[in-house]
Amino acid sequence: MKYSIIISLIMGLGWSAHAQHNNDLLRGVVLYQSSNRTPAEDVAISGKIKGMVTANRTHTNSEGTYQLQFTDGRAGYRVALEVGTRDRYGQEIEVVNRQAVVECRLPDRAKAGFKIIVCPKG
Repeated sequence: MKYSIIISLIMGLGWSAHAQHNNDLLRGVVLYQSSNRTPAEDVAISGKIKGMVTANRTHTNSEGTYQLQFTDGRAGYRVALEVGTRDRYGQEIEVVNRQAVVECRLPDRAKAGFKIIVCPKG
């Protein structure tokens, strides 16, 4: 009986630690402004949490989506995002919703998406 309680406690602690790591992802999409949700393809995206390792650098896919993983991240941590300045076609772009990008934080749920809106530069 004692052993089953100890094993249950250990497994519960392991599950709790695993659950805390479920929110180390930042998923999102990069879309063009006023374009009926047209995705911005092949835009470089990277991010860093202050005092921690930088997340993987990635590029948006054909649907404009991206995923960054922060190995030590937790929900609520502020993410310093870097958004590339060119799209798949070499067109210069700039971020429209800069304030939202500056205030970006890891979400409570990994499935939550973070939208970055861009437009042609100028």
